[in-house]
Amino acid sequence: MRAKIIVVALLALVSSVQCVAQTYYGGLRGTVMDPTGQAIAGGTVKLKNEATNVERSVATNGNGEYVVSSVDPASYTVTVTANGFKALVRTGVVISTQEFLTLDFSVQLGSTSEVIQVTEELPIVESSNASNVR
Repeated sequence: MRAKIIVVALLALVSSVQCVAQTYYGGLRGTVMDPTGQAIAGGTVKLKNEATNVERSVATNGNGEYVVSSVDPASYTVTVTANGFKALVRTGVVISTQEFLTLDFSVQLGSTSEVIQVTEELPIVESSNASNVR
């Protein structure tokens, strides 16, 4: 009987931990590459909430990868900069609740004062959440 009580208590503890772990935040990840497909290390990816103007910046790693986690659901402007390359800006990137988007960028050679505005609607892939069926 005592063993059953311990098992029930452990199950209750484990199930309560799972509930706490659920969150409404989303995120964004991807790779920044040059025109030849080579990774750009040390680039900056800036995420700006279009409603509140709150900004967050992350640097790309040695493989050109970046990750922005714990992002409030909203519409964002994403700006990518790197030394020796034109800045790239993409507006209207919508991050939803519990959605982790993958958004890769290819930047062009030039000055960071030159800006490329992305107006073409490319599909954004949300590959980290198997429960998202469309």
